[in-house]
Amino acid sequence: MEVRVPKELHMPIQILWFYQDELVVIVAMYLVGVLFDGWFWLGLLIGPTFYIRYKRKKPRGYLTHKLIELGFISLERYPCSYIREFKE
Repeated sequence: MEVRVPKELHMPIQILWFYQDELVVIVAMYLVGVLFDGWFWLGLLIGPTFYIRYKRKKPRGYLTHKLIELGFISLERYPCSYIREFKE
């Protein structure tokens, strides 16, 4: 059984100097600031800062693998866990 593995996992999408998941946190904090106003605008600075620091202490792909483990993301076109060898 031969399975092709795409290279997107090795080269994540990056806009300016932020990765895709970091931009999601920034946009979410922006939306919270717009909706609730006031002190919630501090979340736009504090939220991404703590998220990026936490993420950079972990190995590459840690958060993506946690989302897969929790069932929020599914892997498509990847071999099952019981396959021992596959060609890239």
